[in-house]
Amino acid sequence: MKAGEKAGYVNKKGYQVVRINGQGYLAHRLIYLYFTGVMPQRVDHIFFPSNRIEHLREATSSANQWHRRMNRNNKSGVKGVCFNKRAQRFIANLGYQSKVIYVGCFPDLEAATYAITKARNQYHQAWADFGMGYQLPEEV
Repeated sequence: MKAGEKAGYVNKKGYQVVRINGQGYLAHRLIYLYFTGVMPQRVDHIFFPSNRIEHLREATSSANQWHRRMNRNNKSGVKGVCFNKRAQRFIANLGYQSKVIYVGCFPDLEAATYAITKARNQYHQAWADFGMGYQLPEEV
């Protein structure tokens, strides 16, 4: 390896992995350790896949789950919102403290999106991730 080259490889989940003495380490964890002197249980990417220290933060397991991207099989296009075919309405739910929080049942996707976004801001606060870049209007 030459100076200035990226170390390691990218694993199947998109994380940079670096080997030290035959042991693989996630690069973002090593970067966090280098800058803070702490190796927490979880390190969250504020902006994945950036490994810049200003884009990393210590996280609990729950908070790290709140900040996940939207599942690939999501059909509504909104994290936490699904369509109930029988009721012909959109259902919004989110997870908090090992419980599913029922946000509501809505006639259209726009109303469900607004409600789930408001709930994520209330429950998840700085960890809220909408999986689609949706932000609340400033007056809310």
